[in-house]
Amino acid sequence: MTNTETDKTPLELEWLAELFEAHGLTGPLVRGWLVSDGRLPCVTADWMRRDARMGTLAVVVRLEDEREIVEVFPGLGETDDEAIAYAFESFAGGVLHPLLAAIWHVQDADAEASERWQIGGHMYEVFEGPWQARGQRLTCPQLLDRLRDVILAQDLDQDLHWFRCFVGGSPGHWTFEALKDSEEWTAGRDLLTSLPFEGGEGYASLRNFLLLRRCA
Repeated sequence: MTNTETDKTPLELEWLAELFEAHGLTGPLVRGWLVSDGRLPCVTADWMRRDARMGTLAVVVRLEDEREIVEVFPGLGETDDEAIAYAFESFAGGVLHPLLAAIWHVQDADAEASERWQIGGHMYEVFEGPWQARGQRLTCPQLLDRLRDVILAQDLDQDLHWFRCFVGGSPGHWTFEALKDSEEWTAGRDLLTSLPFEGGEGYASLRNFLLLRRCA
């Protein structure tokens, strides 16, 4: 991180800069944005304390076309250090590597070749994070195939699109969220609400993030 006033840099931006630097992306913080190679895309993070035990971390990527990828993660902990570390663990585990590969073309040497899907006459490279699970076991055998089918039926008009799905709660009290390009995605939510999720009596959740990049 190139910043001569690190003592004034918010903690979440220090964590973000260190995380990206560990993957070979360095650059100055310009008005709160980490700018690699002096141009878009750039990335920032914003931490907001909600109460004594938790807060939320928003990670925002601004693309070359000025659209923004916005992903929000809960941070649990009585101190900001603990809570922000918790949130960054979720970010690094599910979203970071698809972002790096699809947007900055940074991919682990041992990573498997990405899958390709044909959608609306165009071939798209798929960059998908793992399904992140919390709480008790939550299953739906139909989920992966049905979600893929819904995405394949989409009308995509950009070189880059991204999707996020979330299911959380307990049997009879599920919460569903589906986003396409950081906006409400009706087709995705309708799918999630139609599927039979099975879990224990306590809280359980699944979250997934996926990007599609049109092949040259």
